[in-house]
Amino acid sequence: MFYRYCLLILSVLFSCTAFAQENTVNKPQEPILGYYHLGMNFDEYWDQTQKMKEATEVSDSSSLLLKYLISINGITFDVDNIISPAADITASDNENYTKGTLPLFFTGHDYFLENKLVSVTITTPYYDINDILCYMPAGLYEQQHLPKNQCMFDVYNIELHNQLVSLTETLESYLSKKYGTPTKKYPIAKLQPLRKKELFRQFPICWFNLCDSGAILPKAEWQTGNMKVIMGITNSATIFISFLDETLLSHQNLDRIFAPAEQPKPTAEW
Repeated sequence: MFYRYCLLILSVLFSCTAFAQENTVNKPQEPILGYYHLGMNFDEYWDQTQKMKEATEVSDSSSLLLKYLISINGITFDVDNIISPAADITASDNENYTKGTLPLFFTGHDYFLENKLVSVTITTPYYDINDILCYMPAGLYEQQHLPKNQCMFDVYNIELHNQLVSLTETLESYLSKKYGTPTKKYPIAKLQPLRKKELFRQFPICWFNLCDSGAILPKAEWQTGNMKVIMGITNSATIFISFLDETLLSHQNLDRIFAPAEQPKPTAEW
């Protein structure tokens, strides 16, 4: 009898140990920054956002404000826009999503569509308020023949522009090791210093307007499964990386979702 009790106790202990080991195994890391994946619902997104806040929170000694920062290949990115509430794509957004506009229209923020995460964007932080004056809208004459979703900017800070281009080149190399050869590249040239009495330099490259505000100048794109990764420069003189689902953000899918409902017709006459 004592022998049977010993076997029973050992069996229970072994089962508990095996259960504990099974539950302490780490889940595979999420493909977007280690916290997110496209298609997750808002509740999952919210839970992961709380985890990201805890992991990335740092205190700024100069302003006494909390910041949320993450390093990618030694480059600091601000994930505060992820911490902020994500946006639902609306019918009015789709109206501005004109034919010929690419899905990258829905970058710059995090977006949900039918309670599914379809786009995530992070950017490098601002270090000087004057940095946002690096790019200023070009004259109306230069832009009058551009498609609705495209625009042009003149460069006022050549040194900062060239630094941003160098960062995109570094990130392109890093992301290519992670996602393979880019499926598309966009040339972004470095510029010569401004000449005497030259206030700015015209930059004859088309930028892409975004849904909410601002514009981006992509450097490269990658495709991995259903996720497209886009990296480049914003008109606020920051570097961005976006992760989006082009299939769910296609014109065909959004037109289906936001198609006007058929009005009921009367079946009785008077």
